[in-house]
Amino acid sequence: MDKPLLYVGKTFQSYNAVLEAKQKYEQEMKININVRRSTKIQTDYINGQRKINVNENLKYTEINFVCKNSSYHIPTCIKRKALEESTGKKKRKTSSFSTGCEFNMKLKVTKDGQKLELTKLQSKHNHEMHQAIFENLPQQRKLDPETSEKTKMILSCDANKKKVQHHLHSQGIKVQIQDLNNLMKNEGEKSNDYEKVKNLVDSYDNLDCQYLLNENVCTGVFLQTEKMKKTFEAYPEIIFIDATYKLNQLNMKLYVMMCMDGNGESEVIALAFVSSDDRETLAWFADCFVKRNPNFVKVQCIMSDKDMTERDVMKTYFPGVHLLICSFHVLRNLRREVTAKKRDMNQEEEKFALEILQGMVYAIDEESYNSKRELLVKFSSTKLVAYFMTHWEPIKDEWVRGLQKQYMNLFQATNNRVESFNGKVKTIVKKYSVMTQCITDLMILVNHYEFERDRRALYTVIKHPLQVTEDIHVAQYSKFLTPYACEKVKEQLELMERVEIKELQDNKVIVGCYSYANLTVSATECSCRFSTGMGLPCRHIFKVRNNFNLPLFAEELCHKRWSARYYAMNQRLLSKFTLNDSLPEHQNNINESSEENQDNLSHISDENDDNLELGNNITQLPKRKIKYLDQHAKFKQAQLKTNDLCERMSSLGMNEFEKVYDRLVQFCEHCYDENFSITTSKDTVNHNPILEKISEINKVTPGTIKGKNNIVFPTPMRIRGHPKGLGQTNVLGLNKKKKFNISSVL
Repeated sequence: MDKPLLYVGKTFQSYNAVLEAKQKYEQEMKININVRRSTKIQTDYINGQRKINVNENLKYTEINFVCKNSSYHIPTCIKRKALEESTGKKKRKTSSFSTGCEFNMKLKVTKDGQKLELTKLQSKHNHEMHQAIFENLPQQRKLDPETSEKTKMILSCDANKKKVQHHLHSQGIKVQIQDLNNLMKNEGEKSNDYEKVKNLVDSYDNLDCQYLLNENVCTGVFLQTEKMKKTFEAYPEIIFIDATYKLNQLNMKLYVMMCMDGNGESEVIALAFVSSDDRETLAWFADCFVKRNPNFVKVQCIMSDKDMTERDVMKTYFPGVHLLICSFHVLRNLRREVTAKKRDMNQEEEKFALEILQGMVYAIDEESYNSKRELLVKFSSTKLVAYFMTHWEPIKDEWVRGLQKQYMNLFQATNNRVESFNGKVKTIVKKYSVMTQCITDLMILVNHYEFERDRRALYTVIKHPLQVTEDIHVAQYSKFLTPYACEKVKEQLELMERVEIKELQDNKVIVGCYSYANLTVSATECSCRFSTGMGLPCRHIFKVRNNFNLPLFAEELCHKRWSARYYAMNQRLLSKFTLNDSLPEHQNNINESSEENQDNLSHISDENDDNLELGNNITQLPKRKIKYLDQHAKFKQAQLKTNDLCERMSSLGMNEFEKVYDRLVQFCEHCYDENFSITTSKDTVNHNPILEKISEINKVTPGTIKGKNNIVFPTPMRIRGHPKGLGQTNVLGLNKKKKFNISSVL
């Protein structure tokens, strides 16, 4: 009869042999046994209890194994004792594997010190031992090092955890979703610590990073790679700028600046995390950009929303630039402001006014705009007309599409390019992620974005259309221009036949078409929206050249940004294998900005003289100087602070929110009763408990030492889950009907 796997008197040559026997016993009996107590060889030597030499392969002189279901596990006992002594109303629901199992196995070193001998074995168990139970125990769910590394790599790519779990189950590893969560919990250094963020940014090659400090609190991070700088240097005509929110725990907004390359592709040219939209912060952002990009003097248009602070800063740092407002933001603001309640109208008048305003947004010229404005003034309420004349009429060139095209806006009327990028940011950067993870994911997206643009650019060189055009002029332009620009010119060649020549005057011709009644055109210049906005030959120029028997193809008619050679020389991937031949020299005055001296920076240098430079890439904001504000400036400043307070209060739990809200109501009532006299007494402000409580929520913790040491980020937001009782109401907010419980009537 074969001896059992474990029996009293059995000896082991090494500790590894003990582990092998233990593992076989666990597989056979479908249980887990753990070390309860052990004594290392070194411990015996130190205590003077061992005078003979012990085999080092044994590692221990005494080991005591117990079953996982034993009651000897000290941590479990401590938790149970703490639970019993708890006096709270709600005790934490806990559970344990312990069933009081009496299994016990002791091993001691032999007298000669060369082996471990099993001296005691109590093999009785008082619990179920089954394969299904055994597979789901924590020790069996533990992944081996190789599988663990592969799983981490897969999960780091945001793979679906349920599919990863299914794959591991197919390999016999009954891993749980919580195991996968724990696996990635401490993976990598993910933190909001300033030094860790700085070290992370420094690890990227060719990444220029600037920091803005406000009393040792980092309130701004500017990011720009060398590739971004080169792209903007080649295509500076128009900039798209917008912000996206709720990307990180610090509640820092991400500002994205983009441009449009010669093939119509969007390119990221700068990124910035800022904690506030105030003038000082946005001025720092613009200052960082213009100082690192000398070609900022060639910017002709900037597309943004209607934020007044942002627009004022851009006007200051980009002199002579034409500010354009995204049509989507215009329509959204009009829908918010033009309502029956706000503008003293009924519902029908509101609908009529919105239709007129929408027509004004899409007006093709000033005549069309004026006709719709007259309708608005004639049939709308006094409040609406006053609102429109105050806020929209003075800046009509910035939001009316037909008037926007008076400038070289490349026929772009919206910020959809930036909005598209922001949508991709939300898919890869998790909501409220820590700063290090946020920057890491953002740079992954930037690299992906550049890779996709490089691939498409490469295809313009190595792939050729199968449909060969029979029009010789289209063929000539297709060789000279990028595919995007060639399509635009092709459309104009097709529309040439609709143009009618009315009168000849010297070297110029007066033409007419369905878009223009009369237009004075020469063989090289035209003032139409297409030629001005795109820098390409329009149908009117083609008609005049055709009338004078001039060749329709001429390189000097096209802005150099649309040239295929120029595109190849300035595109990231194509420039690596494209010969840097000089471009064809021709007079190119179409919408070309004149070269300006770098002294243009002098108009903004005075604004930043007070900034304290703590290093090559760190700027310290000066303390705010006391200045007198008008009513609108006071409103904006108070609104910024109260918006931040509301945002922080909204992240509190319901109990804390109610307490703070009650204090806020008391503060407001006190202000109204005393006619805001509470703000005139320093003693009252400093010792008022209501203000102190509100300041705790809205406070940004500064560093204790001014300078480069002890720099921190703003206080992270407290991320809360769904409130209790969320699932107890329906869509309308009413309580759900209780399900019928048959056990209650039996």
